[in-house]
Formats: sequence, structure tokens, C-alpha cells
Amino acid sequence: MQNFQYVAKDWNGETSEGRLSAANRSEALEKLRAQDLFVISIKEQSAAERMGLSLSGFKLGKGKPKSRDFMVFCRQFTTMLQSGINVLQVLKTLAEQSENEALREKLGEITLDVERGSDLAGAMKRHGDFFPEIITSMVEVGEAGGLLDTVMDRLADHFERQHDLEAKIRSATTYPLVISVFAVGVLFMMMFFVLPRFATMFEPMGIEMPVLTKILLGFADLITRFWYIAIALLILLIFLGRRYFKSEEGRLVLDRFSLRAPVFGPIYTKMLTARFTRTLATLLSSGVTLVSALELTEAVVGNRVLSEVLAKTGQAIRRGQNISQP
Repeated sequence: MQNFQYVAKDWNGETSEGRLSAANRSEALEKLRAQDLFVISIKEQSAAERMGLSLSGFKLGKGKPKSRDFMVFCRQFTTMLQSGINVLQVLKTLAEQSENEALREKLGEITLDVERGSDLAGAMKRHGDFFPEIITSMVEVGEAGGLLDTVMDRLADHFERQHDLEAKIRSATTYPLVISVFAVGVLFMMMFFVLPRFATMFEPMGIEMPVLTKILLGFADLITRFWYIAIALLILLIFLGRRYFKSEEGRLVLDRFSLRAPVFGPIYTKMLTARFTRTLATLLSSGVTLVSALELTEAVVGNRVLSEVLAKTGQAIRRGQNISQP
């Protein structure tokens, strides 16, 4: 017999967690279904977990899904719909098989909503902080037009291209980032180890040090003497910076700087352009009107500067202009 740890919901929507013994995973699922429980996640306990040595705060795959997770979800959803399986059964299957634990749990909650009579778009909108707005909006269009399989297929292509783009961006920025970190490390080594030795060597000779070297030496000496104040100021600066950049004004400043940053700015701008055009194309091809598509793209593009431009473009189109002028 094997030990399994599960998370399940009953017909009242109450969540329960527990452990049970079964010969295999299928038998464990049958036992839970016999208790009128809907399984959200189930996994075999490792030896460390059985001995109570598991690190409960560090669950692998518990984070919010990435582009790849949504790509796989939409692709599997499409395949099963085209095979003649109804939406409810598709949700039940994906809620058990999804690789991402957070997505499994959320699909379990959506399945319960659909079983109670909600449509898929309405159930997803109740979890709007989890699912990207492009998914909920396009699912709504797909359900209204009877084209849910087509819409999900386009969403799968959308997230696949987004995943490929993100991989290319990571690849393109890795080298400059490594060089930048290395340069900062070399600068600190020069300040705290190399320059002080040269200063000690040149001082008896009466050689005048360059002004920049004196400034660096003075700064290094200041940090060395009052390191505890430097650490406190650094922590305070990080705290205030995080707080400021979470505000609307701070996020706008950060987004504007991201577009103009050396090396990374052009890459980031191209990424935003690709995201904007791809999202707009996906929405338009699914039957969403231009103004509505711009509003949705504005919400998912991820940059305040570009969002403001798209908002002004939408307003201009409502006044009768075409899309190219604004």
C-alpha cells in the first residue's frame, strides 16, 4: 500500500486536506470520489514526508502559472473539445492532470462553479486575478459564438509564441546582465582591496593620487568605518524604493525608464511591440471589436506608457479617427 496526500472539495465548496492509503493513484481517486469529494490535487508521499520532514512552505510548482502552463492548458483543452468531450469533463480531467499545482487547484474551483450552472467565462472571471484577461475575454467570445475550441486553439498559439519570445529575451539579456554584475564586482574589489594597497605604496613616495582615486578611496574608507550605517541606509533605500515603485507614479516612472534604458531598453521595447501586436491580432481574429481589443490589450501589455498610448488611441477611434493617426 502507498500513502497519498490529497486536497479536495465537497459539494458545498469546502476544502479538505488529508492522507489515505491505497494500492495506486487510481484506487486513491476512487476512494475519494466514493466520499463525494472532488479531488483538486493528489500525490504520493515521499519517505521524508512520511517521517514529517517535509518543508511545507516550499512546494514545487505552487507558483502562479507561466506562459508555458497556460499554453499547455489551452492546447489540451482544445484537443479534448475537438474529441467531443464536454467542457465539464475537460475541466475535471485537467484539474487532475495539470503540472502546475496552483492551476490544478484553481481549475478545481472553476469546475465546481460550472457544475453549479455557471458558464466557463463567468467562472474564470471570478478568478480574474489568476487568469490573464485575454483568456477570460476570449472564452466569453468563444462561448457566445459557439467557437470555444477555435478560440482556445488561438490562445494556445498566443501563449506558445509568448513563451518563445520570453525565452529569446532571457537568452538575449543573460550576457549583458552577467557582464554588468561582473563589472560591479570588479569595481568593488578595486575600491576595497586594490586601491588601498596602491595608496599605501605611493604615500611614502609623496606621489599625488588622482582626484577620482581619492574619491573612491574616501568612499571605501567611509563604508569600512561605518558599515552598519551603510547597511541600514541600504535596507531603508530598498524599502522606500519598493514602496515608491508600487505606486502608480512610481510604476509609470519605472516603465518610462525601462523603455529608455541602455542595452535593455531596445530589447524591452521590441518585446512590448511583439506582445501588443500578437495580443491585438489574436483578439481581432476571434471576433472582438477593435475598440474592445485595444482596451483588453491595454490591460495586458504590462507597461504604463504603452497603456496610456493605447487608451488615447481607443478614445481617438471612438471620435471617428482610424487607428493609424493616433
